[in-house]
Amino acid sequence: MLLGRDFGTKSYYDRLAGSPPRDENTLTWRNTRDIHLSELRPSLGDLPVWCTNYLMGVRLCGPATGNVRECMSIENWFTFEASCWNFLQKQVLMQKPLVIVVLGGDNRCDLAAETRLGKNGTEPFQHIFESEGELHEASIYFADHPHSLIRATAKQAAEKETEKIRACYLYLLSRTERTMLAEKQEDPSC
Repeated sequence: MLLGRDFGTKSYYDRLAGSPPRDENTLTWRNTRDIHLSELRPSLGDLPVWCTNYLMGVRLCGPATGNVRECMSIENWFTFEASCWNFLQKQVLMQKPLVIVVLGGDNRCDLAAETRLGKNGTEPFQHIFESEGELHEASIYFADHPHSLIRATAKQAAEKETEKIRACYLYLLSRTERTMLAEKQEDPSC
């Protein structure tokens, strides 16, 4: 799962919506494609990837950049962010990703809270998501937001990090498959 920040402004969305659908060619999507989903080098491109955002909805006004948190009252922010956290948990439980890549500093800051992921490290860690009694564990990586990857050195570092994320995913996938096979062999009804 690639977890971006938000969907940008409504005017941006309106330009892309319609039939036939229009291609995304903004810097964020170009860098996401070229770094995380490339078919030219080891990446996440051939793996099942679910792209979503932590903050749901679009910005009604203002710029597409900057922290949404600063565009609303603190009371509205806490209510809105709590709803987004609950929705993220439901997405995780539905998609059951093995790895979640949290993109950008604003997401890192909000999700590092003790009532969210509870960590803000440079090393990946495991987190258990829970909603309505259902649980799912995933490895969490924090990475730079694709929009910020302008310098070639930043892109190269992000490509190396993506290779590590891919290796982690493949390891977790093989471990999960081995566990499922062992459970199936132990189950007399199979």
